[in-house]
Amino acid sequence: MIFDRVNGKDNSRLMQFVCADMLIEVVHRPGQDKDTRDRIWGAGWRTADADRTRERLLCAGRNVSEVKDGAKPGTRVFTVRDGTCGVPTIVVQHLSDRKPPAVVPRSGQSC
Repeated sequence: MIFDRVNGKDNSRLMQFVCADMLIEVVHRPGQDKDTRDRIWGAGWRTADADRTRERLLCAGRNVSEVKDGAKPGTRVFTVRDGTCGVPTIVVQHLSDRKPPAVVPRSGQSC
């Protein structure tokens, strides 16, 4: 386990486990119906530069969210809203992995 945090607002717990270069996140929300089946509810991708990756996906015609701070300290994230076969998808940048900023097209510039 590399991360374990309880959210003070709803008492949910986020845990992260690493196996080789795979990251598995487990979310526990106390008080939910115990008869509800467990389920996989998303996929995540790691990137060295969230802004550059987001811009590349935008240029490819994908619908993506803005980049924002992640729930885990030291991360920046955005979501991919289409082209994912209905699987909620997040892209995560770990700031400790950050490379020098790349030049990305500004709004109005061509991709």
